[in-house]
Amino acid sequence: MIDSAEVVIESASNGFRRSGQSSSVGIYRIAGLPVGDYTMTVKKAGFAARRYTQVGLQVGQTRTVDVQLEVQASATEIEVVAGAAPLEQTNAEVGIVIGQGQIESLPLNGRNWSALMALAPGATNTGEGNQNTVRFNGRGRDENNFTFDGVDATGVKDPRQEANLRLNISLDSIAEFRVSSGLYSAESGNGAGAQMNLVSKTGSNVFHGGLFEYFRNDKLDARRPTDLLGKAPFRLNQFGGNLGGRLLRDKTFFFANYEGLEQRLATTLTGAVPSASFRQSALAVPALKPIIDAFKPGTTRTSNAEIDNLTSVASQPWTEKSGLVRLDHRFSDKVSAFARYNLDDGSINELRNALLEMRTSNFRTQNGVVQLQYILSPNLLSETRVGVNRSALHRDTNGTFAEGVNIAGLISLQPNRSEVEIGTSFSGIENLTWTKGRHTFKFGGEYRYITLILADTGQVTTAFSSRPNFLLNRADSVQFASALPGLKGLRPYYFAYVQDEVGLSKSLTLSLGTRYEYYSVAKTSDGRGRVLDLERCGGFCAAGTPWYFADKNNWAPRAGLAYAPESLKGKTVFRFGYGIFYGPGQIDDVNAAIDSFPETYALSSATQPLLSFPATNFVSQARSTGISARALQRDRRDGYSQQWTVSAQQSL
Repeated sequence: MIDSAEVVIESASNGFRRSGQSSSVGIYRIAGLPVGDYTMTVKKAGFAARRYTQVGLQVGQTRTVDVQLEVQASATEIEVVAGAAPLEQTNAEVGIVIGQGQIESLPLNGRNWSALMALAPGATNTGEGNQNTVRFNGRGRDENNFTFDGVDATGVKDPRQEANLRLNISLDSIAEFRVSSGLYSAESGNGAGAQMNLVSKTGSNVFHGGLFEYFRNDKLDARRPTDLLGKAPFRLNQFGGNLGGRLLRDKTFFFANYEGLEQRLATTLTGAVPSASFRQSALAVPALKPIIDAFKPGTTRTSNAEIDNLTSVASQPWTEKSGLVRLDHRFSDKVSAFARYNLDDGSINELRNALLEMRTSNFRTQNGVVQLQYILSPNLLSETRVGVNRSALHRDTNGTFAEGVNIAGLISLQPNRSEVEIGTSFSGIENLTWTKGRHTFKFGGEYRYITLILADTGQVTTAFSSRPNFLLNRADSVQFASALPGLKGLRPYYFAYVQDEVGLSKSLTLSLGTRYEYYSVAKTSDGRGRVLDLERCGGFCAAGTPWYFADKNNWAPRAGLAYAPESLKGKTVFRFGYGIFYGPGQIDDVNAAIDSFPETYALSSATQPLLSFPATNFVSQARSTGISARALQRDRRDGYSQQWTVSAQQSL
C-alpha cells in the first residue's frame, strides 16, 4: 500500500480539476464529482505515474479504479484506457443507469423518458409504461420517488409526476438517470418503492446543439374499423432544439433546451338527441327552451320518433411547451455552483360527448434548484441545495348549457365546472462527505415544506327519469353541489441520515447506515378543520387537533456488503444487503380531510311534487344530504417495507 500518492481528476470538456491523496493504508476517494468522462493521474516520487483516460462516472455511482504504481527512477508516465464502467463494487443496491446512448437511440413513444424505467430490474409495467404504471418489486406506484438534480420532482399531491403530460422533463434535457429498484443507501428515501434520480445536461468549453422534428399524420395511417366516416384527421408535430457551451472558458457554462408538442387528434362520437318532433313538443313549455337549444340537431333518424342519432367528428387539441435552462460556474478549485430551472406548460382537451362539450386541463409543472458545492478540506466536502417543485392544474368543463341535465335516453348535458389543484414543495438540503482512512462517512438532511391548494366551483344537476316527464317539465330530482373554496393545506417533512462506507479490504466493502423520516400531519392554513372522534373527544375535538397522530418512529437501518474477488479480476461481484424503507404512502388518503367534499343539497319530486326546471327556484327547499366527512385511522402508522438481497453479477 502506498500512502500520500497524489490523485488528480480532470475533465477536458470544461477544465474541471480535483485532487486528493491516498491515505496511510493506500485508499483514495474523490467525492462529489459530476457525471461525465474524466482523466485520472496518480503519481508519487520514485514511482512511474499512471494516467487513466476515458474514466466514465455515472449518476449515483461509486466507481472503483485500482492503481498499481511501479518503481521508476526516471520520469515516466504509463497511460491506461479505462473504458466502460466496471461493475459496482461498493454496495448492494439493485438498479440501473440509463445513459445518454440509450436515451438517444432507444425508440420512445412520445419521447417520454419514463418509459425507460421499465428496463430496470424488478420493474413491472401494468399499462402504458410511464410514471403512472411502472411499479417495482411488488410495491405500489405511489411508493416511487422522483428527484431531478437532487431535489423533489414528484407531482407533490401524488408521488408520481403528472402522468397526463409527456414532457414533464424533456428527453434532450437529461444527461442520464438512475433507477434504484431496491436496497439503496441511507441517502435516499421518501418512498418504499424505487428511486428515480435524473441529472440535467450541462454546457462545456465546446459549443454543441441540435434541432429535431418528429411528425405523424393520418395520411400515413390505415383506416380503423371505427372510422365509419373515413379516417379521422390526425396531426402530431414534436419539435425542439438545444444549445450548450461556455460563457467563460473553464469557468462558466450554460445549457438551454426547448421542446414543443402540437397534436390534433380527431375522434368520432355518437349519441342520442331530441328529434325534430320532440323538439317541437318541448318548445310548448317556454322554460324548457334553453335545454332544447343546448342539443344539436341529429344527423340520422332512428326507429324511435322522439330520438335522432348525432354523429360528430371533432379535434381534441393537445399542446405542450417544455423548456430548461442551466447555468454552471466554478468560483475556484474548491467552490462551484449551478442553477437550473425546468418548465412544462400543457393544455389537453377532451371531448365529453357528441355535443362537443369539452373538458380542458391546463397543466404547469415547474422545478428549480440552486446548488453550492464547497470543498472544506481535502477530506471534507459540503453540498447545499435549495429547490422548489410545483405542479399546478386548472381544469374547466365547458358544456353547451351552464347546468347539468339528465334526460332518460338522451345525451347528458355536462355542467360547467372549474377545478384547481396546486401543489408546491420547497426543499433545503445539506450533504456532507468526510473521508478518513478506510472510511467514507456521509451524513445530511432535508427539510421539505409542502403546500396544497384545492378549489372547485360546484354544480347544479337536474334529472328527468323519462322523456314524457321532461315534456311536462316534471323533474324527478335536483342536486346542488356546493363550491369548495380555495383551501390551503400545509405539511412539512423532515429527513436525516448517516452512512459509513468502509473498505475492509481491496475486494470487500461494507456499507452501514440509518435514515430517519418524519412526515408531519397536514393542516389547513386557516385552522378551520375539525376532527370528529367519538372515542377520544366524545364528538368534535378542539380546534387545532390533528387528523391523526404522526408516526415518529420511522428509523430505517440499511446494510450492504459487496465482494469482488481479486482472483476473478473484478468481473464478478457478490452482493448481500438488508434495509427498511419508509414512505408517505397514498398521499390522497392522509390529506383527505383537506379536500373533503363540501355539503350537497338535494330535492326530489317525492318531497316537492311541483319540482321543475329551472331548479334554482327551489333552492330554499333543498335539504342537505349531510357532510361528506373523510374517515382515517388516527393511530395509523406509516407504511414500510423490509428488503434483503443476495445476488451475483458477472461481466461478460
